[in-house]
This record gives sequence, structure tokens and C-alpha cells, in this order.
Amino acid sequence: MDMVATGVYGDRQGASVNEDTPPAPESDRAVRRLAAETALRAWAEARARLSASAWSFPGKSRRVDNRRMREELGVALAYQDLDEGIRTSL
Repeated sequence: MDMVATGVYGDRQGASVNEDTPPAPESDRAVRRLAAETALRAWAEARARLSASAWSFPGKSRRVDNRRMREELGVALAYQDLDEGIRTSL
């Protein structure tokens, strides 16, 4: 998936750019656009790796109380919540 704003390539002195050209944003706006494009690309890649059921869970706003598992069984969770786990796995 490539949805690129050309500003992320910076001033190339009239040279052509394509998806293989390394980004070189020069303005704050171009830096923000590159960050947004990078996040969108990471989201799309993560979505492709996760099952439909994994993505349906947060969409349904389900919350599971894991206090008993943590307190009684002594389970130490690697991530505070699902969003953190997904972000870390990207």
C-alpha cells in the first residue's frame, strides 16, 4: 500500500522520485505526513498478520478483568493492554 505525499521526498532538484526513493522530508508538515504514512503502513501490515477474531475483539469494546489471573496465579502480563501489545509487535 503506497499513499505517499510527494513532500516526504524533499527537494530533489527536479529529479523524479518513486516508491523506492528514500524519504527526506524538509518541512514540519512533510515530517508529520511521513510519520502518518509510516504508521498507516505498519497498521496495514499488522492487520494482515492478525486473525479476524483478533481484530474483532477491540472493535466490540470488550473488556476482560484479568485481576484474578494476575493476583491469584501471579501472572505478569507483558503488555498493559491490547493496543500496547499490537504497537510493540509492529
